[in-house]
Formats: sequence, C-alpha cells, structure tokens
Amino acid sequence: MLEKTFSDVYCRFKNHFYQGMFRELPDRESSLTATEAFAVEVIHTLGEPTIGEFANFIHISLPNATYRINALVKKGYVRKTHSDADRREVRLCLTERFYHYYNISSDYIHHILAKMKERMSETECMQFVQSLSVMMNIMDEFDTDKLFEA
Repeated sequence: MLEKTFSDVYCRFKNHFYQGMFRELPDRESSLTATEAFAVEVIHTLGEPTIGEFANFIHISLPNATYRINALVKKGYVRKTHSDADRREVRLCLTERFYHYYNISSDYIHHILAKMKERMSETECMQFVQSLSVMMNIMDEFDTDKLFEA
C-alpha cells in the first residue's frame, strides 16, 4: 500500500509538471526537448555544478555534457559563470527563463501543501515532515549507481 500510494503521488506530480511544461513552452526555437528538461532539472538539484560534475552525475562524457550545456546556454536556460575563487573554474547557473519554467511545478506544490495544511493538524504536518526527512536520509544513503550495475 505504501509503495503504490507513493508511486501514485510521485506520478501525479510528474504528470502535472509535464503538462505545464508542454503548455508553457510552445515556441519551438527556445523550447526544451525532454532530455534538455531533465538536464536543467539536474543542474538545479546539483546547485551550480561544473560541467564535469554534471557529466559525472548523469554518467556521460565531458564532450557530450558540453554539447548539451551549450544548447541550454543558446536557448537561454543556463549561463556559464567563472568562479570567484578560481577563474578557470566554470559553474553552470540557471537563468530567469529557467525559473519561469520551474515555477510550473513549484506553484502546484505550494498549492498542494497549502491545502494539506488546511486539512491536517499541526501534529500531522510535523509527522509528515518527519517522514519526508527519513525518506531524504535514506535517499542520501542509497547508492543509485548500484541499480545500473549488471
């Protein structure tokens, strides 16, 4: 029951996000392909990675990563900035265009959470937060690379 419920909730969040993404990004020249949408999501979760960190995380070659990043730069979703500490180091930063795109899902999440707060007691909300914290800790401990080993 837990697995099915979690899977259903996760799928609904993803479906809402994809619906909004396709609705909000109709301009073919600047719209994101599915792969590019996933790439900017990864950059967002990594928090200003280098191209190498991005490549390592998604297990692609550095030239392939550079090609993908350059396409995102050209479309205006990512910009490259030099690190203040080491000017040779280039960090990937997301642009306002990305955050407009990202708000497709964050507005929905805020709405759902507001409705949850209306329907749940403060104790239930705290238990929910604790459950999510446990889940995050387990996710941090889990080595996802093992899933892909044969």
